[in-house]
Amino acid sequence: MRPIYENNNTLAAETKLAEKLSQHWSCKTIKLGRKYKVDYALSRSGVIYAWAELKKRNMPSDRYDEYMLSLDKYLTAQTLTQHTGTKCLLVVEFTDRVVYVDLAEVEFRLGMGGRKDRGDPEDYEPCCWMPLKQFKEIKFLDITEMEFL
Repeated sequence: MRPIYENNNTLAAETKLAEKLSQHWSCKTIKLGRKYKVDYALSRSGVIYAWAELKKRNMPSDRYDEYMLSLDKYLTAQTLTQHTGTKCLLVVEFTDRVVYVDLAEVEFRLGMGGRKDRGDPEDYEPCCWMPLKQFKEIKFLDITEMEFL
């Protein structure tokens, strides 16, 4: 059995981003169990309209031209989209902005990637390398700006 790398800090960052998305997209974000392999269901009026995988990266968005996602995660997104008719979004919070892409529509190159620093041989795997120019930016309204509207 593989180690679980999710911890209280990563979950707190994910929850904070989910709350911002909920407000911005006027939806309810519902945290899913590990068996679904994606982080959230997005719903309105009790109807799921999208799935979302949330990522937090402690680097600016222009550090690399591409974003790497495991092929396994991509295939999970494709399966969810095909079997439920709902899109699956990848949302990435960088230090300078938040971006997203619909995984059913993104173009990518296939290659090997991942981490080698944790001593987990399954961390290095087939990955999808997606050009960041395909991602759309989410412009969150700053709470402090709202006071002046």
